[in-house]
Amino acid sequence: MPTGYESGKAWSPIGAQATVSTSAASRVWTLNEVAAYEGAGTWPAPKIHWEAISTTTGTTGVASIEFSSIPQNFKDLRIVYVGQSSGNDSLFCEMGTGGGAVDTNNNNYGAVGVRAYDASSLDQTESAWRKHPSFTFPHNSANQVAVGIWDFPNYTSTNFYKMTMFHGSSRNVTGNPGSSSAYGGPIWNGMNWKNTGALDRIKLAEDGGITLTNYTCTLFGISG
Repeated sequence: MPTGYESGKAWSPIGAQATVSTSAASRVWTLNEVAAYEGAGTWPAPKIHWEAISTTTGTTGVASIEFSSIPQNFKDLRIVYVGQSSGNDSLFCEMGTGGGAVDTNNNNYGAVGVRAYDASSLDQTESAWRKHPSFTFPHNSANQVAVGIWDFPNYTSTNFYKMTMFHGSSRNVTGNPGSSSAYGGPIWNGMNWKNTGALDRIKLAEDGGITLTNYTCTLFGISG
């Protein structure tokens, strides 16, 4: 005789399975029951993966990337950027709320960043305060690609300042590996924006006159 736990079976200590007429469960359910109801569509499976909200791509001459009217039905947001640039400078992250433009006032942002890189045949680490989380693009980057990921936790909350955590990588390639003009490596940044409004607009804006080339940038959302 089979043994184990399954509702409604003579050999199982669990009693008969109750009929589910709503989307809410009235008791603790076994994994078998949950799988059966999700498979039948009675209980929709929760969103436990990153869902792409919007993707933008470009080939040349773009000064910024902006996501507006961001849906408010997710718990966290993530932006993933992969691309090149016309020169060596930074990409800033700016935020907005209430359907308005992004906040470009540096005094409303606070951030700290750490970058590890190689220069003059030595592994070095640099830390610096910055107004925005940013990463340095490859210099003269015809074939070099930079990667950046920004995470925005609890972006719909109205109880605390908005924040983002950034990690990415870059490389300058004007010299041979090991020379002072060839360096790159991982970068980490954290930033808070002094605004408690629900985040509904995010802009990645270039600095120093560079433009973005051959890039793909996607905004993701995840539900809790």
